Amino acid sequence: MQNPAPQPRHDFFTRLLHWLIALLLGVTFGLGLWLASLGLFDSRQAGVGLWHKSLGALVAVLMLLRLLWRWRLSALPAIGSRLEQRLAQLVQGLMYVLVFVAGVSGYLLATGSGRALEWFGVLHVPSLFALGSGMLDQVKQVHEAAAWLLVALTVLHVLAVFKHQLLDGDPVLRRMLGKK
Repeated sequence: MQNPAPQPRHDFFTRLLHWLIALLLGVTFGLGLWLASLGLFDSRQAGVGLWHKSLGALVAVLMLLRLLWRWRLSALPAIGSRLEQRLAQLVQGLMYVLVFVAGVSGYLLATGSGRALEWFGVLHVPSLFALGSGMLDQVKQVHEAAAWLLVALTVLHVLAVFKHQLLDGDPVLRRMLGKK
C-alpha cells in the first residue's frame, strides 16, 4: 500500500511568525492583566508596564511583517465547508484588525501624555501628540475591548482547529506544526 500524498503545510517563516506572535500575545495579555491589578504606587508598575508596552510594540511589528509575508504567498488548499472557510477568513481577519487596534491604542495610551514610548529601555518612539484625560480614558477602553475580543477570537480559533483535527480529520494543526 502506498503512503498517501503529503499534505501541504505552511512554510517555516509563516509557522515561526504564527507561534511567536501567539506566544507574545499571551505573555503581553498576561502582563496587561498584571499591570491592571497593580496599585498606582506599586514599585513593579514601571517594569511590568515597560515589558507590556515593549512586547506589544514587537507584536505589532511582527504582525505587519506577517501580513506582508502572507500577501506574498499563495494560499494553501481550503479545508472545510464553504461556510467554515468564510468564518475562518472572518475570524482571522478580525484577529489581524484587533491586534492592530490594540497596538495603535496601546501606543496612544503610552504616548498620549506627551512622553515617548520606551521600547525595551533602548529605543524611544516619540509621542506624536498629547491627548486629554477624557480621550485617554476612551482609548484605554478601546485597548481593553480589543484585547478581550482578541482573546475570545483566539479561543474560537483554537476550538475550530481542534474541531477540524479531531472531529473532521482535517490536517489544519499539522499544517501549522510543519508536519507532513
